[in-house]
Amino acid sequence: MYKDILVIDLSQGDLKMLEKVSKVAVQTNTLPKLYCEDLEDIVHKIDIQNPKWPCFIRFDSCSPKDAGCLKVQNSWEVVSVLVRSKRLYKIYSDNIPEKIILRPWDQNIWDNRDKNEHRVFVHNNKITAISQYDCYNNHNFSRFRISYPLIIEHIKEIQHQVETAFKLQSYVIDVFVGEPEQYVVQFIEINPFGMESPCGSCLFHWVDDQKILYGDGTNIQIRYVVQ
Repeated sequence: MYKDILVIDLSQGDLKMLEKVSKVAVQTNTLPKLYCEDLEDIVHKIDIQNPKWPCFIRFDSCSPKDAGCLKVQNSWEVVSVLVRSKRLYKIYSDNIPEKIILRPWDQNIWDNRDKNEHRVFVHNNKITAISQYDCYNNHNFSRFRISYPLIIEHIKEIQHQVETAFKLQSYVIDVFVGEPEQYVVQFIEINPFGMESPCGSCLFHWVDDQKILYGDGTNIQIRYVVQ
């Protein structure tokens, strides 16, 4: 699962530079050519990893989805997304270590995310809840109902890989679940867990459903829109 996923560590100097450029870029929604030379160190860090373009991009603690399509074709497009995202601009000054995460682009996932994407909540290494990601529309997620026991077993395989790679105990993962006859579960991205995190809780509520989300995983609760 992770053999093609790249994780690029950013220094505090990198984050300060991104913050500086973002002050302009979030206003113009373009990468200011004036700062291109200053960003070359970050571009080089990406290039030496030899990504398999095109890639899906996210930041360690936050998705830059407000900057537009998350499909990037080269290292300069990565940097352009990073400096144009208002969501990322807000965290550059937090002095928290951050990483760029790149994985090969999968057009099938992008085309079918609304009707197939699930958000999985993991607390203390136990899956506690699963939600339809798009919490506003009925995408007939009931078609997965009888398949969820098997789907959960596939999710647990991804869970094991996540915990081995990232040494995490509590987190949220988004997964793409293929049609019931396929039983294919694919990792999309990882997010921080908890009511103080920027991660949305979809059809759950971090406070109202605290006992469920912070539970022991004995009874995994699954929610999806039915009307």
